This record gives sequence, structure tokens and C-alpha cells, in this order.
Amino acid sequence: MKHSAPPRPNGLQAFTLVEILIAVTLFGVAISSTMGFYLYAMRTYQLDIGKCLVNSDFRRCTDQMVNNVTFANQVYIVPSFTNRTTTTTYTDPITFATKPVTALDTVANNTSGDFLVLVYQDAVTTNIVRLVGYYRAEDPSMKNYGTNQFPIRMFDITLNQPATTNIATLLPDTSTLNSSSHRLLFLDSTALGNPNATTSAPGIFTNINGGRTVIVNGELCNRGNNLRKKVSNKYNFTVSRRS
Repeated sequence: MKHSAPPRPNGLQAFTLVEILIAVTLFGVAISSTMGFYLYAMRTYQLDIGKCLVNSDFRRCTDQMVNNVTFANQVYIVPSFTNRTTTTTYTDPITFATKPVTALDTVANNTSGDFLVLVYQDAVTTNIVRLVGYYRAEDPSMKNYGTNQFPIRMFDITLNQPATTNIATLLPDTSTLNSSSHRLLFLDSTALGNPNATTSAPGIFTNINGGRTVIVNGELCNRGNNLRKKVSNKYNFTVSRRS
């Protein structure tokens, strides 16, 4: 004898288990599609923010560098912050005594280095009154993303030294590489200039016309976050000193 379920009041009927499973599945697919689109949109938005940050940092750095190079009395480009001097022998023309002399190891024309040194002199006394440096901090412990990628920093020192002072003796000590007192301009950079003879590696600052013109050639990077990968742009611009 068959037993049938008693009729529900007012003709109401419940969803079956199959119907509920289908509804839950469709809801899950809809949510997954919506979340996928949302994450994609957020990544695109964050990527655009990263590019804007790189361009903003680049414009700010460029404006400052153009102004500094334009009004510098002397411009030097050397291989790197830590590899920047060379030692020669000086012979006294009267006593014929010899002594070692340390000087900046400037790169040749149309080659590049990672350390740009700007010297400013007083218009009246010709004393050296200011020293500005831009350098790629080639410290292996600071390497962020791969080979040849390092931060870019700068320093600005006020001085009052005779014009005959050896510039190499006025620079910050090599132990101050990546010092917090040196302003951080870019978190990462890749040099794209012509290699120099000292290190046989490309630099970011290229020497033109004996230091009268500087070409900045490199890939500047902005770090990412949980949603955005590293963003980078390549730049190549020229700046010349006034005198």
C-alpha cells in the first residue's frame, strides 16, 4: 500500500535538493566571474598608479638635475660611487722627487658611469662652495629585482674650500654608500649607457664633450605591491651646463 505525503497548505511546494544545488552552483559561478573582473580592474588601476608614480618621480628628478647641471662650474662622470679614483705619480720638476696623486677616474667621451659629480664655485673667490652627486648605489645587499638593478641616490654638500682642492678628497667616503643621509630618488634602475673602460659595465650617465653635456640613459623602476607588479619605464634625456 502506497503512502503519499499529505498536501501542503495553500498549494505551497519546497525546492528540491537538485534545484538548490544548481542554484548554489550558478551563484558561485556568478560571484567568481564578478570577483575575477574586479581583481583584473584593480590590477589595471594599480598598474596605472605605478606608471604615474614613476613618471612623477622622473619629472621631479629631471627638473632638479637639469637645474643642478646647468649651473655647475665643473661636471665629472666616474665609474661608480665606490670605484671613482685613480692614482698617478707626480714628479717634482725641481727636486725630481715623486709622490702618488689620487684624482677622479673620469670616463672617456661617449662612455658612461654611475656617478655624476657636480662642483660649484663662488663667483668672486672661486672657492668650491657646493658639491652635488647623483649615483646608482651598486650595493649587492640592496639588489632588488635582478642583475644591474640598483637604487639611485643623491647628496648635496655645502663647502668652502680653495679652488685648487682635489675634488676626490671632498667626496663622501665610500663607506657611506646607500647612507640614509643621501636622498633616495628611485627604488630601482637599470643602466643602459655605453660601457666604460674601467668596469666594462654600462652606466646611467654618459659623458659628452668632456663633461659639458650629460646623457641620462636608463630604465627607472617603481616597486609593486600585493596587486601590482614592478613598473618601469625607459628614459633618455640630455642636459648641458651653462658655462
